[in-house]
Amino acid sequence: MNNKVAVVTGASRGIGRAVAERLGADGAWVIVNYHSNAVTAKDAVTAVERAGGRATAVRADVRDPAQLNSLFEAAVEEYGGLAVLVSNTGMARPISLADATDEDLELHFAINTLPVFRALKVASLRMRDGGRVVVISSGATVVTHPGAGPYAASKAASEQLARTAAHELGPARNHGEQRVARRYPHRCPASSDAS
Repeated sequence: MNNKVAVVTGASRGIGRAVAERLGADGAWVIVNYHSNAVTAKDAVTAVERAGGRATAVRADVRDPAQLNSLFEAAVEEYGGLAVLVSNTGMARPISLADATDEDLELHFAINTLPVFRALKVASLRMRDGGRVVVISSGATVVTHPGAGPYAASKAASEQLARTAAHELGPARNHGEQRVARRYPHRCPASSDAS
């Protein structure tokens, strides 16, 4: 990972921050995405640099296509390109199917699925050969829990997008090597909001 550029969405706290720090420890240059809290983002940048990497905080609401694109532009402008994308944004609001509204489902998809779709699309156009994409998912897609319907559905859709990207960004497309994976965090601190 030495001197490779990584964009980590939702990197100011929780799972995203832990990933950003690990990438920094491996020598990466990290774009630390945050939604609204500049203080936690600055702390994350400091942590990445303390771990041995370089980092820049970029505020962007990943639900907004223009702001999401600004993350990738920052990777190019700040460091010259993109080698790693970690798509980590997400939120969960437990609600039974009987009580859920269309708006509940739409909100989960707006935060948990659309940003993944858009990030994978932009990454497919901007990522260098040898790039890596990781989509953080949820165990709720494999274990059924009451109240997890809209959340699990939105995360399952993101997983399918990751599977598709793995085929489309693979060696057959550009004779290079690009890999896409989905990961299930286990007992990691997480927020009920997009960071």
